[in-house]
Amino acid sequence: RVAITAGMSSDDWQRKSREMIGGCCVCLDETGWPDNKLVYCDGGGCNVAVHQACYGIISVPEGSWFCKRCESQERQVRLKCELCPSKDGALKRTDNGGWA
Repeated sequence: RVAITAGMSSDDWQRKSREMIGGCCVCLDETGWPDNKLVYCDGGGCNVAVHQACYGIISVPEGSWFCKRCESQERQVRLKCELCPSKDGALKRTDNGGWA
């Protein structure tokens, strides 16, 4: 999901606005640009928002988009970052099978 609300009903827009508060989980910038959109994960209960460039998204899909954690079979398991104490955010699998 990209931070675009054109054509939404007032109720849908308010709900999406509440969901999409906050910026990129990587760089913390709240601005998206046409060539580097701010993309929001559609995973249930997931609050990950990332810029395409910050997370390595080549092209934004037309439909739903899921972060690597939500795509993973381990998404129900409480994962933690190998680099910091965080258990949430824009995690990606590392070369050694962990998460960062």
